[in-house]
Amino acid sequence: MFYDDRWQDPSPDEAARLLADCAALDLPYRLDAATTSVGLHRPDFYPSVELVRLADPGWEVSHLELFFLRREGKLHHLNGTAPTIHETNAAGEISITDTNVLDYLEFFCFFVRGEAGPFLIVHSLSTSHVPFLPDRALASQLEELICPPFYSGRDGRDHRGCEATILYGNSLFAARFEVAPSGMVRMGDDEPLVFDLPVHVDAPIT
Repeated sequence: MFYDDRWQDPSPDEAARLLADCAALDLPYRLDAATTSVGLHRPDFYPSVELVRLADPGWEVSHLELFFLRREGKLHHLNGTAPTIHETNAAGEISITDTNVLDYLEFFCFFVRGEAGPFLIVHSLSTSHVPFLPDRALASQLEELICPPFYSGRDGRDHRGCEATILYGNSLFAARFEVAPSGMVRMGDDEPLVFDLPVHVDAPIT
């Protein structure tokens, strides 16, 4: 995904401050400096905003990850709905370019969720959060269907077109997107590729 291998470890003092700020949000998760890991990432499309990730193997759902946007020193929980992202964009924090539009699209599709979870943009079967397929014949079939995301250019309104393979729940499909300079994303045509896979995306963030 867009943030793979780009996380930075905060200093112990900063990690403690972040955990205290998260605790102040009164979320129903135990935060412990001894067990709760903290990661920071500065996305290219948010020059002055940081993405914060918390994880703790001791939580009831051990693979749960909590994510926040830290803007002007305040944390805003990414809870699977759009308002946190739209508010950040409306504050003028967003800067979409030809080189980072795919990263932004991955970010948006992962954090703005439907009933079946994230709209996971798939580069290959090794993409983060793609479930393991024990059926190698099926895995080979899917690999042939997957087309890594690509940027197709801008229109007269400076909207950027993108195409990607999406794994949503247990279905794979190809989709076209339009990303506006404001950060609004519109999904256009989509083509179903495979339905009813024996596995599904399991990437809880709440």
